[in-house]
Amino acid sequence: MKPRYYSISSSPKTKEMVAALTVGSYEAISSSGRKHIGVASSYLHGLEVGGRVNCVITRGNAKFALSKNALEPLIFVGAVTGVSPFIGFLEHRDYLHNMGESLGPCVLFFGFRNIEEDYIYQKQLEGYLDRGILTGLYLAESRPTNGREKHYVQDLIAKESKLIASLIAMGGKVMVCGDYDTIASSVRIAVCDACVVHNDSENTVVSTMIDSNKYVEDKW
Repeated sequence: MKPRYYSISSSPKTKEMVAALTVGSYEAISSSGRKHIGVASSYLHGLEVGGRVNCVITRGNAKFALSKNALEPLIFVGAVTGVSPFIGFLEHRDYLHNMGESLGPCVLFFGFRNIEEDYIYQKQLEGYLDRGILTGLYLAESRPTNGREKHYVQDLIAKESKLIASLIAMGGKVMVCGDYDTIASSVRIAVCDACVVHNDSENTVVSTMIDSNKYVEDKW
């Protein structure tokens, strides 16, 4: 069986001996009526508090990391458990803030099915927003209830295209975490459109940003 890889959802600056994970428990019914569950996620879900698991911590995509420049504008984009690494990054920004460092703007575009069931880290994220660790929090519901409007993260990026283009023009970095087919490819298009419209950029702007480590993805 191949190993399962998870992004760490915490900062060693605030939790030195802890590596938090954000894991979605997968369960689905096939067209034949057969129940399918995620092997690793179901195993982790079934562990008792204090239980042990064999694991190893490895360095993933070295480019998918915060720079040493805390003033660099940041644009985070993730859906459901794709928010995982950004929780760790925000914890790190919170640590820097508490140490008296000045921070650049940081916005998060966070997608999930609906607020009632899937808005994980709500209290933590809204606390970061109140304290200026986050300067913008944009929530996209793909299956909203109570008559709310349906959005995907790329829709909100298009809606906030002027902000996106402005942060990129300031030297900002775009960080995207999620499935390539359902989020990463669409976000590339939305970011490109924002820069073309507001910054008079070329259609190759995202490729140029990737080459300069200003657009990075943690995709599966």
